[in-house]
Amino acid sequence: MVKSMSLKKNERKTYNKLVGIIVIVFIVCFVSRLFIPSISTDQSTKIGEVIKQNTREYQLIDRSYFPREQRLEVLFLSPITSSNVLDDLQVNVKKGRIGNTNYSTSLQKVTEEIYLLVLTGLEKNWQELQIAIYPKGDDLATISSEQKFHFVRDELPEITHQSGKQSNADYEKIALQFQLNQTKKKQKANQKEQEKLAEDSKKLSQITSDLEKTLPDKTASEKEDVQQTISQNKSKKEAIQKEMDDHNQELTELKEKQAKLEKRMKELA
Repeated sequence: MVKSMSLKKNERKTYNKLVGIIVIVFIVCFVSRLFIPSISTDQSTKIGEVIKQNTREYQLIDRSYFPREQRLEVLFLSPITSSNVLDDLQVNVKKGRIGNTNYSTSLQKVTEEIYLLVLTGLEKNWQELQIAIYPKGDDLATISSEQKFHFVRDELPEITHQSGKQSNADYEKIALQFQLNQTKKKQKANQKEQEKLAEDSKKLSQITSDLEKTLPDKTASEKEDVQQTISQNKSKKEAIQKEMDDHNQELTELKEKQAKLEKRMKELA
């Protein structure tokens, strides 16, 4: 009986020690988070990246950080559709993952689809920003982290000197040049895809022709298999031709867009 009680006492001591160790580890971890800055898991939104919400899209065109003035400028494109034509946009800024911060924000409409967001009053030691841009009347709580712009200071190029204040025309030029570069890039990708499709169509034609020449030497069952392959090849070729027609239409539209962008840039020059 005494032996049994001794075992229970030892077990209780061991249990208390384990509980004590767990509590100490928890306290150390909690206190260390108060004094040691957490490592960022966010990445800055990349130039050209598109953020999608319910009725709007926001594409990052450019971002500039001015450490002397503690100012961040964000230039973005938000196309107008029939669903969002009457939207008035608003801004919410979070410092990292904590609550809202009362930075001074200015949302300036450069054109009907190009916007400039200016944040001032940033702390010298700021590390991360989450910026939600959304129509007035929408519930901020429904906007996920993926539907916001993210900026990590260490990933942004710093501009120490700016030659004069930029005008709306200057910002529009930046946006137009960005769109022009994007349009040319899409044209190159389109043409490359067209070349691949044309090569595939040529191969299918040659294979089909070769198969048709073998038909006289085939048995009845073999002919059936070959004719089925020929029929499938012709269907594939028709699908490829349809895809090529779509690419041609897209290429025509891209060239028209390029011409309009270049014309507008000349007007602003």
